[in-house]
Amino acid sequence: MGQDRPLYKWAMVVGVIVFGMGFLTTLYSLIRKIERRSLLDERKEQQKNE
Repeated sequence: MGQDRPLYKWAMVVGVIVFGMGFLTTLYSLIRKIERRSLLDERKEQQKNE
């Protein structure tokens, strides 16, 4: 069991990094989607006013 600990340590490090990257990618895409909608709405309002 003592020999397995380094393997578990690296598996945990890799797992946390991959999970973090996935979480940040999801959050980034959500923010971009919201920003895109707001830009489209803003442009639509500008066209109506002109």
